[in-house]
Amino acid sequence: MLEVYQDEAPPKPRAPALKPKLRSWTGGVWCWHPQGYQLMLKLDVSLSISEIEDNEPRKALAPFSAELSSFRLYLDHGAENRLALPWAVGSFNVECDNKTFVRFYDFLETPAANVLLHLLPQAGASFFGVVPYSLERNRLVFAIVDYDLGFHNRIG
Repeated sequence: MLEVYQDEAPPKPRAPALKPKLRSWTGGVWCWHPQGYQLMLKLDVSLSISEIEDNEPRKALAPFSAELSSFRLYLDHGAENRLALPWAVGSFNVECDNKTFVRFYDFLETPAANVLLHLLPQAGASFFGVVPYSLERNRLVFAIVDYDLGFHNRIG
């Protein structure tokens, strides 16, 4: 049975890794006045239930297999829409009716983002470690405790 964490960070072995497939990406800038803008970067991803190695998350996510066949992964900056967990680096929200998404907090503010963003056309393997935050019948929310967003490219 999945254990919900809403206060203290779980021990690392309690955060099973999910390995989505990165399919495409879209970037944009939303500008609402000359000094106000929001950089937006989203990746289209999918997650196959059969590839989830940990049995408990696989069983919990199985009813949402259609929603996991195509969803958005947002690389954000700023404090909007965060879980109230200082140890979380993102959230994975699974919900019916195509409302499933992943959000990595503050990704675009990291020095690594400035180096890696131009490599996105060659995005590769990735994973994110999750722990349950809220488990409801039609909605699951997982806190992301770590992630590895892979990029690769060929020289020459």
